[in-house]
Amino acid sequence: MNNLTTNGSHTEEDVYTTSPAYIQITRGIFDRLPKFKLPFPLHASYDDTLKPVFGSRASDRLTREQYEVLSRMCSQGMLFLSRRDIEAYKDLLVENLDLAVGDPCLSGLERADILSRGITAKAGAFLDQPSPATLEAVHAGVLALTDCLHADRAAINPFFQLDGDQGLPWHGFKTMIFGLAAFQKIYEGRQGRRHLDDLALGLLLHDAGMTRIPGFVVKKPTSLQILEFEKVKRHPAMGVEILRAAGIQSVDTLNCVAQHHERLDGSGYPQRCKSGEITVLGRIAAVADSLAAMTTDRPHAKARGLAECLHELARDRRRYDNTGAKALLVFVLTELS
Repeated sequence: MNNLTTNGSHTEEDVYTTSPAYIQITRGIFDRLPKFKLPFPLHASYDDTLKPVFGSRASDRLTREQYEVLSRMCSQGMLFLSRRDIEAYKDLLVENLDLAVGDPCLSGLERADILSRGITAKAGAFLDQPSPATLEAVHAGVLALTDCLHADRAAINPFFQLDGDQGLPWHGFKTMIFGLAAFQKIYEGRQGRRHLDDLALGLLLHDAGMTRIPGFVVKKPTSLQILEFEKVKRHPAMGVEILRAAGIQSVDTLNCVAQHHERLDGSGYPQRCKSGEITVLGRIAAVADSLAAMTTDRPHAKARGLAECLHELARDRRRYDNTGAKALLVFVLTELS
């Protein structure tokens, strides 16, 4: 354990640089802790050393007086968490994504993991029960992510190291990351924050309409029959209905949902739009959604490599927007290699 030399208080920068084995508990974190029962052991700084505080055992309950002592310690910069307990700390941040955004003691990959877990959980709750309340939670999670990207475009890179399941929330999250990476590469910060926020929400929830498609159709391991495919082709329009009913009015967000299966040559669905009728964000959504599907194990196809799939999409100029596909390919080859 590294000793901390201190005059009684620590800045977050001091803690990060002098004792990476410990994370300082800020006032924002402390105020979100359950009262009278700590979710993880805490340590306090005394005479340049860190020692466990009362209430650190799982069976301990704090008295009101002990809680007030810890609160004062926190205000004085004396409370710390060992990185041995980082998973419990991350569990807390998953429920408080805004705190994860500005935590200087988290690595980029740790922050990405926290945001992915929190956002996919909120997206799953919305897909199970679409409502203004569940949408508000999703929107808050998305804003936490775009806060990171707005401050540092490279913050998106660690998300490409994450793995998830084959469920709808993870597919939406994966599509969102791919689409945001393409958007950032294309515009290099020239587009406003609102476009970033609206695109992120539309990409995350682009497949909301799939919740209205029978499960046996969605999970069918063989080719769909004509009538089954006709059901699937309705999911973009149903997704728009779901989002509008929950209170989404952004045209950019709704276009991501409505147009993610449209293709430049008119071969897509549901409107069979052609090149000039598909918006820029709709084109990005189409590339990102296809890439997310191609790089995931599906009932009828195994996952393929990211660069391989992007080369294929970039070559398919007839159906996919080449600007978006090439931007994402350049990003993968230059910034993730």
